[in-house]
Amino acid sequence: MDATLTQGVRAFQRGHYEEALRLLAPLAEQGEVRAQVILARLYYAGNGVEQSDERHLYWLERAADNGDKAARSRVKKLRRKELHS
Repeated sequence: MDATLTQGVRAFQRGHYEEALRLLAPLAEQGEVRAQVILARLYYAGNGVEQSDERHLYWLERAADNGDKAARSRVKKLRRKELHS
């Protein structure tokens, strides 16, 4: 595992959300699935960033497109929810 990814995951786990964002955002942009999932979680909860359903879904979709099964399942649920609201 990339050292920056490890540091970003640890920062997230410790609640250092702004540091996690700083470390993980470039990796997420490069297609790192774990970083994309964490960014989705940050935006969902508004931890270290302004809460954004749009950014949450963006990163969740990127992770799903890159093969994350849990992200794919969550995207499907969110889309179904949108259809029924």
